[in-house]
Amino acid sequence: MFDGYKMTAFTDEEEDQSKPGKIGMPWYVEAALKNRGAIFDGGDAAWVSHVVIDRNLITAQNPGSTDAAAYAMLKRLTEVSG
Repeated sequence: MFDGYKMTAFTDEEEDQSKPGKIGMPWYVEAALKNRGAIFDGGDAAWVSHVVIDRNLITAQNPGSTDAAAYAMLKRLTEVSG
């Protein structure tokens, strides 16, 4: 489904630092996306705001990326509506 798309999500590092990650998770989003062909962009560091736009897909790295993701979505909707 995501083969060849550039995207971001919680990084493995961020998962390790989260409460569920410390308890133990069966899989991580970053690894799962990479295994399914995604071109994963983890940004400059863990827990920073980071958004990736590829075609019509807008992804955000973590909760700190909420404002940037909302801005990217509004910008895209404005471009489409003309």
